[in-house]
Amino acid sequence: MQDFVVLARKAASQHGLLTRQQLRDEGISRARLDRLVADGLLTTESRSVVGVAGAPHSWERSLMAAVLRAGALTVGSHRSAIRLWGLRSADDELEIALPSHRGVRISGVVVHRSVDLQAEDHTVPDGVPVTTPERTLVD
Repeated sequence: MQDFVVLARKAASQHGLLTRQQLRDEGISRARLDRLVADGLLTTESRSVVGVAGAPHSWERSLMAAVLRAGALTVGSHRSAIRLWGLRSADDELEIALPSHRGVRISGVVVHRSVDLQAEDHTVPDGVPVTTPERTLVD
C-alpha cells in the first residue's frame, strides 16, 4: 500500500499521469499494471503513459502527457511555453522540444528537435517541464 501513496503523490505532481517506467521503478509489475487498468483505477494514455482514473483533464495534462511520452530531457516549448508563462493569449497548440538525436513523433503535437537545449533552459511551473521564459522568447 505504501507504493500507492508514493505513486499517488508522483501522479498528483504530474497532472494525474505516470509513466510505465515510473511504475516499474516502484516495483509494479506489468501484470499488476494491467490489472489496475482493467479494474478502472488507471487509464491508458499512450503505450508509455497511464493516468489516474478520475483525474481532471486539462490542456496542461495533455502537454504533460506529451512531455512524458517523449521521454527524458523533453520540455514544453514555443507556443505551449508561452501559454504556461502567460506571455500571450491562450493557444491550444501542443509543442515540445527534445534533443535533436531523438526521433519522436506524437500525433497532434508539434515536436522540435534542438541541438542546443540545455538543462538551464528547463524549469517546471505548474508541474509541467517547459523552457524558461528567456529560452521561450528566443524560440
